[in-house]
This record gives sequence, C-alpha cells and structure tokens, in this order.
Amino acid sequence: MPHKSQLTVKEGSELKRLEYHFNSIIKNESIYPVFQPIIDLKTGQTFGYEALSRLKDRSVINNPDELFITAKQFGQTARLEKLCRKKILLKANELKLPGNLTVNICPSVLKAVDHEKGLTAALIRELSTINNQVILELTERYYIKDYSLFNETVNHYRQQGFRIAIDDLGSGFSDLKMLLSIEPYMVKIDRFLISNIHKSIKKQRLLNALVTFCHDVNAIVTAECVEKKEELEILIDMEVDCAQGYYLGKPDQSVTECSEEAKEVILKFNLKKRIPENNQLNSSINSLVQYIEPVQDSEIIMNISERFKKDKTLTSIPVLNGQKPVGIVNKRELYYRLGQRFGFDLFSQKSIKTITESSLIFDINISIEEVSKRVINRDEKSIYDAVIIIKNGAYSGIVKIHHVLERLTDQKIKLAQQANPLTGLPGNMLIKENIESRLNKKQIFAVMYFDLDNFKPFNDNFGFELGDYVLKFLGSLLKNTITKWDKNSFIGHVGGDDFIAVCRSQDIEKLCNLIIEKFDQDIKTFHNKETWQNGYYESIDRHGKIKKFNLLSISIAVLSTKNRLFHSFGHIASIASEVKKEAKKINGSGYAVDRRKD
Repeated sequence: MPHKSQLTVKEGSELKRLEYHFNSIIKNESIYPVFQPIIDLKTGQTFGYEALSRLKDRSVINNPDELFITAKQFGQTARLEKLCRKKILLKANELKLPGNLTVNICPSVLKAVDHEKGLTAALIRELSTINNQVILELTERYYIKDYSLFNETVNHYRQQGFRIAIDDLGSGFSDLKMLLSIEPYMVKIDRFLISNIHKSIKKQRLLNALVTFCHDVNAIVTAECVEKKEELEILIDMEVDCAQGYYLGKPDQSVTECSEEAKEVILKFNLKKRIPENNQLNSSINSLVQYIEPVQDSEIIMNISERFKKDKTLTSIPVLNGQKPVGIVNKRELYYRLGQRFGFDLFSQKSIKTITESSLIFDINISIEEVSKRVINRDEKSIYDAVIIIKNGAYSGIVKIHHVLERLTDQKIKLAQQANPLTGLPGNMLIKENIESRLNKKQIFAVMYFDLDNFKPFNDNFGFELGDYVLKFLGSLLKNTITKWDKNSFIGHVGGDDFIAVCRSQDIEKLCNLIIEKFDQDIKTFHNKETWQNGYYESIDRHGKIKKFNLLSISIAVLSTKNRLFHSFGHIASIASEVKKEAKKINGSGYAVDRRKD
C-alpha cells in the first residue's frame, strides 16, 4: 500500500495535469458550439435554439459537465463562460440562426474578479443577425444559496435588454423561490419531471400545477429532454408551450428543424387551419362536463346492459382501471354485440374491457376550441360519442361531442358579431371578457391602451379612406408585434383609433419602444412627400379654424397587475384613461406607465 505522502504527490501531479489541460482548452479555444431546436408545440415550428458547448479534445476531460466542474475547481468559471458565449454568438451570427437563441449564464460569475460586465451585450450589438434574439438561461450548477446574487444577475442582464429564462426547474437545484423572485420570460422544466411522465400521474399533476402558475405570470413553459412520443403527447395535452430533446431534434453545428416524426405528432393535435389565438373566446370545457358514474374494467357486460336499460338517457359510460380512465363503453356498440346471433351467450359474462372503446382524454382546464380541434382531427376509424375529462389526473366526468360542436358554433357566431368590421380584431365585449377572466384567475399581466394623436384632423384633411388604411395598418402592426412578443397575448379594437392589448408585464417598456419604433418608421408612407418634409399638415380644428397639426404619432398608456390590485374591468378602464392623458402630453409618439402601488 502506498505511503500517504506518495498519494499526495500523485494527486498533486494529477491536478497539475488537469489544470494544464484546462488552460490549453481555453488558450487554444478548443470548444465549438452546437444548437438544439426548441419546438413550438402548437405549430411544430422552431421557436428558437439552445446553444450548447462541446469539446474538440476529450482525452482528459470527457464532456462539458466535467469541463465546468473543472473550471469551478480552479476558479475559472467566468473565463470559460466568456469563451463559450463568444463562440456561440459568432457561430449563431454566421449561421443567421432564425428565431430565438437561449444561452446559459451561471450567476456566480458575477463574483469573479475577471468578469467583464457588458461584454455579452456589446458583442451582440455588433452581430446584426442575432440582435434582439438572445434569451439568457440562468443556471446554477450547484445549489443556489445566495438569492441576492441571483436577483443581482437578473437585474444586471435585464438592464442590458435581455430576456431571462430559468433553467432546470424541478431538478432540485432550482426551486419555487427563484420562480417567484425573478418573473422569467421562459421556464425550462428539468428532465427529472419529463422523463416517462406518461407513466406517472404524480409527475403530471406537478407539471400541471407548474404550467398553470407559469401561464398565470405570462412565462413560456419549455420541456427539456423529450425522448419519447408518449412524453410529447402528454406535454401537448398539458398545454406546455415548447419542447426540446432528441425526439424533436438533436444538437447540431448547423441549423436544424423539428424531426418529421415529432412534427407529425404535433400537427395531429393541432389543426393547420386554426382560429388565431388572439380571437379565441377561450371558454373552458369545464362548463360542459357531465358527471357519469364510471365502472371498473373488470365489471361484466350484463351488469352494464342492465344499467343502460334502467336509464334511457344514458348513451356512454366511462371505464376506469383503478383511478385511471381507459376508455368508454357506448350503448350502441354494446347492444350491437349482444344483438348478434349467440351474442348474449358469448358476451354477457365477459368483462367490459372486451368492448371498451378508446377515448380522447382532456384536462378540465382545456379550452373548448382545443377539444374541437382534437375531435375533428381524430382517427376516422374510431367513433367518439363522448370524451373523458380529468382533473389532476383523476376522472372528473364526460363531455358529449355534439355539445362541444354546438358550443363552438355559438362561440364563432358570437366572435363574428363582436369583432371590429374594419380590423377583424375582437371588440369591446371580448376585450372585457378577456381582462375579467385574467382578473378572476389572479394573473399578472399588463394592459396597453393605444391612441393615435391628431387622427381626426388627419381624416378631415386626407379623407376617411386613407384613415381606414391607417387603422388597418395599426391593427396589423400591434397584432404581429405583440403576438410575437407574447404568444398568449390578446389584442382588441375598442373603436375608432383606440386599441387595447393584454400581455405579459415583464419588460413592457421595451415592447412600447419596439412598437413606437415600428410605427414611426412605417407611418411616413401614409403622408405625401411634401407633408412629411414639412413635418405638419393643415386642417380645421374643432373650433372651425385652420391650424397646423403634427404628423400622426401614437400614445400608449400602460398599467399592470404586478404591483397593484384591480377590482374590475371598469377599474382598469378608469386608470387607463388617466394614464392615457399623461401619455398624450408627450410631443410625438410616447408612452406613460402607471407606477403607483397598493
């Protein structure tokens, strides 16, 4: 057995060899980036890419995890992350990477003496093709003890204009305290919760709670490490927004998209022709649920037949295995089997599972519109008289398909009646319903009130036809910009030149600036060359006198439920009107934010 001092010498030489190899990696920049697609589970399109780092030489350090552990061991994490980020951003710019780009940041690097603040933002500004695309994933490879440091990191990067994502939620390294404290743009769910989720009711219940909370605070939910079709189907069913993993697409040095197999699964659950999210009434299937006493799959057919005979209104009975729904038995199928020659003798004493038909199963919070899409897109060989509804993974009731289609038809008629005829955007009633629904769910959201400056004299001077084109332009600009900013947003047209948007509150001033920039750039096309050069036009004011008016601009009033309690839609409308007056005082396009707190 070696002497203790011999062991110490050996360990010391190994450490020196490891440190030498690590320094060589940094010096020679022996790292290259790969990009894994993040897929939108509504469309199958690429939402963005997560950037990952790989080693060129794995002779001593085997993988990236070991590399970061080694960096921490020698106090070189900031140095390593700086190199990784530089390589990632340069390669992304070279590839003209479409969509968003998520880049990992370890908060503890802020403590490092060699950390150069503002370096990442400065590099991105130089790379035109990825400007405004980057989302920073805050990840802590060890347990987070210093939340003040974590919050400092968030504020540091938000001040530079970055969107923030929480990585590995559910892994044990991140927890709900972090989720509550930083209000992220995106939350990424760890593989622990995703792996084999189709086999675990407990995992499904926990994920359902996380998805509901994240959506209430307007955070996008992304599932990591999806490796099986069954996992993907559960995630789509549970309204997870995005996903990534080997089943959807492997990390690659080039630009890749969703695998054909995974895209087929996604499109199966999401029809290609869909009502725009912004126009949905989003009423929950909960309002149509009818509780029918279920039976266990061990029950014999004769007993089920007797139940149908006693209750003439009963057409379908849900079948469970324990607490888990497994399908539905339909009266038509049961009577068909028993009515055949020798049918009663053959089937009456068999268990009901022999004639149980598969059924679509939905969570109680899903919208009626989503259910209708799945029903219409079903396997044509299967017949569904009813679908099963679950709550927290357990049976809750059934919904008859004809009730779903009737309700959807009513909703479409209501939507058409209440949409603004000029822009096609939802009108006052739907705006009120959307805001009241969010208030009732106690969601954190922002309301944006848009109003054109000097629109009436513009109409009087240039004509109502051109004025209508301006309103269509503004409606389209708001819808495209805000929906891209927040896929769960709502945009409505109050009437005239007044518009409303409801969206996530985080970084709302950045959105205001983006809208103003686009508006001011494109509105010039609605003025003739002479008017634009003059910077004004003449028209008759409300007193009947000729007056000079500034060119069209936009005023935005913003309020949020983040730090203030609103009791009703009327309360919000009243405050929005106050804030709009402040915004209108600004010369040219501008915005005002209600910063009052309860």
